[in-house]
Amino acid sequence: MSTIEHGFELLADNPLPELGCNLKSYRHLRTGARLVSAVADDPNKVFGVSFRTPVGDSSGIAHILEHSVLCGSEQYPVKKPFLEMLRNSMHTFLNAFTALDRTMYPVASLNLRSFRNLVSVYLDAVFHPLLTESAFEQEGWHLDLEEVDGRLQYKGVVYNEMKGAQANPHSVLMRASTSSLFDNHPYAHDSGGVAHEIRELTYSRLKEFHARHYHPSNAWLFFYGDDDPRWRLETLDTFFEEFTFRADDTRVPLYPLVATQQTVELPFSPIESGQEIEKGFITANWLLSEIDDPLERFLVGITSSCLLGSQSAPLYKALIDSGLGESVVAGGFSFDLRQPMFTVGLEGVELDRFDRVTDLIEETLSNLADTGFDDDLIEAVINSKDFAHREFGNSSFPKGLAIMAGMLSGQMHGGKRQSATLGFQDTLKQARARIEADPGVLTRPLRIHLLDNPHRSTVRLVPDSGAQDAQRRTERERLDELEACLDASEREDIRDRSLWLRQFQAEPDSPEALASLPVLSLSDIDKETREYPCEEIPLDGVRYLSHDIATNGIVYVSLLFDLHHLPAELLDHVELFADALRQTGAGALDHVAFSRRISGTTGGIGAATDLHSKERGEEAAAHLVVGGKCLGHQMEDMVDLLEQMLQSARLDNRDRVRQLVTQARSHAESSLLPSGHSFVGCRLAANNSEADWFDEVTGGIAALQSMRTQADNFIADWDRMASALEEIRTRLFTTDNLLVSVTAPSNDQSRLRELLRPILERLPDTSGDCQPWQRTQFPEEEGLVVPAPVQFVGRAYDLRQAGYEYHGSMAAAARLINTSWLWANVREQGGAYGCSAGYDRHTGQFSCVSYRDPNIAETLGAYDAIPNFLEAAELSNQDLTQLIVGTFGSLDRDLQPRAQGQTALARFLTGSTPDMRQQRRMEILETRPEHVRALAGFLQEAGATTNTVVMGSAEALDQAETSGAVRFRARTVL
Repeated sequence: MSTIEHGFELLADNPLPELGCNLKSYRHLRTGARLVSAVADDPNKVFGVSFRTPVGDSSGIAHILEHSVLCGSEQYPVKKPFLEMLRNSMHTFLNAFTALDRTMYPVASLNLRSFRNLVSVYLDAVFHPLLTESAFEQEGWHLDLEEVDGRLQYKGVVYNEMKGAQANPHSVLMRASTSSLFDNHPYAHDSGGVAHEIRELTYSRLKEFHARHYHPSNAWLFFYGDDDPRWRLETLDTFFEEFTFRADDTRVPLYPLVATQQTVELPFSPIESGQEIEKGFITANWLLSEIDDPLERFLVGITSSCLLGSQSAPLYKALIDSGLGESVVAGGFSFDLRQPMFTVGLEGVELDRFDRVTDLIEETLSNLADTGFDDDLIEAVINSKDFAHREFGNSSFPKGLAIMAGMLSGQMHGGKRQSATLGFQDTLKQARARIEADPGVLTRPLRIHLLDNPHRSTVRLVPDSGAQDAQRRTERERLDELEACLDASEREDIRDRSLWLRQFQAEPDSPEALASLPVLSLSDIDKETREYPCEEIPLDGVRYLSHDIATNGIVYVSLLFDLHHLPAELLDHVELFADALRQTGAGALDHVAFSRRISGTTGGIGAATDLHSKERGEEAAAHLVVGGKCLGHQMEDMVDLLEQMLQSARLDNRDRVRQLVTQARSHAESSLLPSGHSFVGCRLAANNSEADWFDEVTGGIAALQSMRTQADNFIADWDRMASALEEIRTRLFTTDNLLVSVTAPSNDQSRLRELLRPILERLPDTSGDCQPWQRTQFPEEEGLVVPAPVQFVGRAYDLRQAGYEYHGSMAAAARLINTSWLWANVREQGGAYGCSAGYDRHTGQFSCVSYRDPNIAETLGAYDAIPNFLEAAELSNQDLTQLIVGTFGSLDRDLQPRAQGQTALARFLTGSTPDMRQQRRMEILETRPEHVRALAGFLQEAGATTNTVVMGSAEALDQAETSGAVRFRARTVL
């Protein structure tokens, strides 16, 4: 007999002690809505509502709808409830996502009142949106005409977002790799949208799509956390009172496998890397039959990791060792869609070598199908998966959201997968038994799903330096054709509509509409700063920091070496040194054997730079961190491997180092367009402080230029490079330069200290004095030239020079600027996908950077008008309260054990004391309107001497200079 609770039928009750929760699955009797309710002793509560939204074209209809429903609803008739919640709630997560076949709306909060408010706003947004035509035009696309005698433009947030995405060759490659396997099917299209098809989408179609897909009968809901599970059921049952069941099958249809070997060739605009030989991208792709059995999917996932899960995996290694390309792209078998796919390829491939890449992939797969995988590789993969599951949720991502994401694909695609739980250990135990009984279970998929599968495709991206210009010309020609057909009255109508939309965007919501939103009070804010354990313990003359925190049996170790022991001329080799420590082998072990031992006996070991600005003084806290993580019984193995990295990493392995140099350059160039705002922000700050300068040298444009030099001159410079790497090791790895930081329970730490003592005894005592860094100056007022149809626009203001002294109210003021002025002027009216402002209290720099922005002059004008906005800001007591609440919502995060230890370490390194942190917290709580308005004068004065950095096309930079908006003193072609 079934159990009925508040209109929901209980379908399954699954305790999951390994994830610390109990999952109950329900079906709403009246509407058919599906619900998973997870009860957990976790204050970071999560809610999500998702819909199946397969599309029939690339107009971006699902993506634009995702944006538009968050622009006002029946119960909350403000223009931007999403922004109001972003501004005024204590959320730990607040966003929405569009995938190829689904749209998701997740939220999370530590505060119960805030959580319930967010649930209410999101439910009303998706099921009862106002869905106005102005929202469609703002978020999707519209024709814009500023003056009657001006030129038509296309504007829209999603429109510009996707123009930026289509300029990124990796995005184009991955999308084409999927679509090439389908024809006349939802997966053949781009759910995010393609610019020229977005322009064909109509408002009426958007409303029809919502009416069909955003209904409880097509909804999957999820709750997680320590809130009342009865409230969840009662809330949903009440909300669904007006709905009834609707039979409308939105499930993605299965696609039949056929004998097809399609080759797709597309152009991309290459980054100007200085290489004379043209190079492109290539992927080989297969579509599989549906795999419904959870155990079989798990086993195929192990096969995928054995092939490509690390740089020592055989298919990955074969591709890199071949020298046919610079970096592996794609990652093997994927199960996110209804039918699995397999994709693998290379970037940086000379065009006449494309066929050799696909031949090599087939040859390697065939050899592995015949010979099988090494036992130590299989064990390493299984150990890595086991460890990753034990660490599940131990990140900045809310744990409940990770559980929701892991379940959603199986739920929506149905079959046996919908009844499968996340009971990992049982599945792992079954997988081990299958592998032991039948070793071929991991290699048969290579023949069944790949070698003997005729449903495949090849995607090639070939460089075309004129591709972006051609797209711009096509867009301009289309607009000119439209203009030619307009009479004076029609032009006036478009201009009037453009002006009306701007006025509508600029008008504040009415007090009545704002009053509909649920709010919090200052009493909901924790007045005390959260502190995390950090005790300094002497260990044979070495500084040792203990973070005594429960970690679910995991031990986290960091060995920090102060980089000030290096001269400045070695710093551009530090990132390569960090890669080489882990990726070149150690002692008698080559890099394959060393990597497999790490994966087989620990949760991972690596090296990376770590950078912080200190609270006092000019010097940065800059370290190389050699770290690892393991279970308690693995500590001896981990310590031994750490010592091998320190003492005997094979830094003279020329061939392997050359691969690492090539890959580093390729990855840096590939990140330019997706992360243009980060590069601009880094360059803006580069001359401010030692920390900012170091950040630019090791991770900014300067680092990219160094990587190119290292790659282009590798053979001639190898002896010098090898010497530099060895000198870094000699100078860094000494006990007087070492700080140990460990996050684990005290009993594990006691044993770990005993294991560390022999390592410390074998390290040299001293490496000499710290080296003063003579910092080079980087260009200011700089244009960074890239082949992109949108820009990244940054401007910095020196408030310290203007006389400003830091006060915690700056955090609230910056939030007001971000969520009011910049959101309205740069995002909504300007059409940029994003824009943010922030203040660095260590240097006094206030900076603004936009993301995928169609404008330059208009955006810089919006930045310079911030003082006027602040002077005119009228903040009521309620406005101020909500601003403060939202500020703490962005500051107070639920940190998992590892992050708690990292936060405690960062506070130690920077000299941040509890009193400092508490003072800043109280200053935010005590923010007053006069604090906000006073900032206007400092920004106004600082506006006389700004620094501007813009990344965009040469044409866009020329237009900005012609308009007088900026005068670039330097141009750097990237």
